[in-house]
Amino acid sequence: RARSAVRYSGVMTEVIQELKYRWGFWLIPDLVEILYRLIEAEFSDVHYDAVVPIPLHIARRRRRGYNQSALLARALAKRLQVAYAGSWAKQVKATPTQTHLTAEERMSNVSGAFEVCRVDRVRDRSLLLVDDVITTGATIVSCGKVLLEHQGGRLSIVSLASRMT
Repeated sequence: RARSAVRYSGVMTEVIQELKYRWGFWLIPDLVEILYRLIEAEFSDVHYDAVVPIPLHIARRRRRGYNQSALLARALAKRLQVAYAGSWAKQVKATPTQTHLTAEERMSNVSGAFEVCRVDRVRDRSLLLVDDVITTGATIVSCGKVLLEHQGGRLSIVSLASRMT
């Protein structure tokens, strides 16, 4: 199951861009509260063992200085009182930014981009995968598939915002 808290438009676009591109860390507590309320409303029947962020390739993380999804996931894990699983998956393929790509190009762009690093930790766990924005679903599907291949448990997906209709 996948859910987004809001549509990626208006003020939420500005808020997420502030976090993603301008070091808007001060927004994290409020954004995590939004995610927490989404989980309460949509996934109240699920207990998670760990929260996994969508990983950034190391080169992009170095350029940006941080992974906004990891910051959200770490704070959300603390709020949910479960493990933060920031090292359980990684992006192994450096991909160009997806900002101006079509849905088909995005899916091709992230194909084979992710792998599970901690198979022993992933197996038989209920995981919550976190991203900031779901545009076409390509990134979340690609990373989610890799986790599910090794997991055998349950995977839920949340994002702050979605561009999908």
